[in-house]
Amino acid sequence: MYLVVVDASALVAVLQNKPEFRDFACAMPVASVLRTPMVVGAWIQPDGLRDLGLLTGKARVGSASVDNDQALVVRRAFMRSGRASHPYGLSLGDVFACAVAAERGGRLLCEGNG
Repeated sequence: MYLVVVDASALVAVLQNKPEFRDFACAMPVASVLRTPMVVGAWIQPDGLRDLGLLTGKARVGSASVDNDQALVVRRAFMRSGRASHPYGLSLGDVFACAVAAERGGRLLCEGNG
């Protein structure tokens, strides 16, 4: 089995029943663990937060911690590719997920326009 690093957008896509998001075990960067309930609470009502709890339990979603060296990598990546400084306009959560996947040799599961 290989590591899949999950961005908040992927869990939102699963909760929206998008068919391309099925059957995965994964790790989420701490930033996404904090951000996902905020996104779900704002956009998927009324059962979104309950469904998120069920999904993260079933998919065995773990929290991927970030040490000081990784935080520096994320900070530098955000300065290069973040919303205010690059046409890609990546959010901090996007950059965290990419950095954790790259550092741990995992695959990134996300949903978006790319």
